[in-house]
Amino acid sequence: MLLFVIYLWLLWWAIAFFPVKWVSVKKLPAIAMTIAPFILYNPDRYFLYNKERLIKHEMRHIQQQRMLSPAIMLILYLAFSIILFVFYLAKYHSLKYAFMKCYRENPFEVDARKYERPI
Repeated sequence: MLLFVIYLWLLWWAIAFFPVKWVSVKKLPAIAMTIAPFILYNPDRYFLYNKERLIKHEMRHIQQQRMLSPAIMLILYLAFSIILFVFYLAKYHSLKYAFMKCYRENPFEVDARKYERPI
């Protein structure tokens, strides 16, 4: 069983290095989301974000997933989100604000936002 899990993990990591494919998903709750090698985007909300910045932001997430492996990044992303959510919920006593802050302050998102800016 452990070998099977390791095999799936390595396979998913190898697939992350395939060429990036943008996929339109109408019911996506976010503007865009990356699951290497796919970048899912909502065509109804896509125009809300500067196209060049969005491409840079999502491509940084692709790079992060290629460095860490998609599975490890997903686990770390969720772990950071949960820890930050609990921290901000305790600090501000607001579900909405805690949710917004845990997304904005997640280290992967902070790193990706740095790459949005022009050099």
